[in-house]
Amino acid sequence: YALRRLGAATSVLKLAAGADDDVAGLPAGPYRFVETRTLPLIVSDGTASTFLIGKDGIAGDFRSATLAATPEQNGAGDRLLLRNDFEIAVWSPDSGLRDTVTRLGSAITAARWHPSGAYAAYATGEAITAIELDNRDAANAYELVRAGSILDFSIDADGRTLRFIGEIGNQKGLFERTLR
Repeated sequence: YALRRLGAATSVLKLAAGADDDVAGLPAGPYRFVETRTLPLIVSDGTASTFLIGKDGIAGDFRSATLAATPEQNGAGDRLLLRNDFEIAVWSPDSGLRDTVTRLGSAITAARWHPSGAYAAYATGEAITAIELDNRDAANAYELVRAGSILDFSIDADGRTLRFIGEIGNQKGLFERTLR
């Protein structure tokens, strides 16, 4: 797949040997593909609009930016964790529902699934927080790490170890924390 911008429109093309098929037409804009491994493709301008492109064209759109999309890690793969600078959402391609998980006043630098699918974890400049996704009452959030700075993080496949790149005191590097 590729994006082609011509005048007042942007096209999503499916590249094939010798011919390019026009899959979807979008309003003009500086779109890019958001990282995802499955259809529908997610195309965003990074500031105001995100489009879902299925095999038959535009499958839906969000009126918000999407900077990253991560498929669920637990093997089901039926939900995507969407992130922009100030918001995290969960989107289900099957139902088409998009649920906002959290909105913050400080920039979100990374977001990851907990392997169980029951939590999403996100990093701001100085903290990593896990938030429940079970839709009971209010979403409970738990601060997992506070540091001088956090660049990125990951949670291992069994959900028991959090690793992050950052700075604690005068030490810079890769740190690890056991999760219960």
